[in-house]
Amino acid sequence: MGILFRFSGGTILFPNPGNSEKMYTLTLDEQDRETISFVGHRYCWSEKLSRMSYFGDEKENGFVVFSFPENIAWEIKEAFENDTEGGHSFFPMLDHRSDLARKLFAFMDSIV
Repeated sequence: MGILFRFSGGTILFPNPGNSEKMYTLTLDEQDRETISFVGHRYCWSEKLSRMSYFGDEKENGFVVFSFPENIAWEIKEAFENDTEGGHSFFPMLDHRSDLARKLFAFMDSIV
């Protein structure tokens, strides 16, 4: 088990520090974060990522490395998939040739 944290947007289960649970990482630069902010709450993918700032670790070069426990990674993947209901593409409002799209597809594919 882990530490249960409740807040207005939901509930998060943080793993115990000694737990060997797999962690999933996503590294975003400033432009990636601005894009997510711009899309905002219009779509599930950007809304979910907007709420994940407390998992980030800011680096000197402007990059933020997000480390998610497996249960949170699955929640994020589910939010990505919610946008595809009705035959829509993943990541609406995002150019699929962009670096951010490449990062998000790679992150989603890493979750097993």
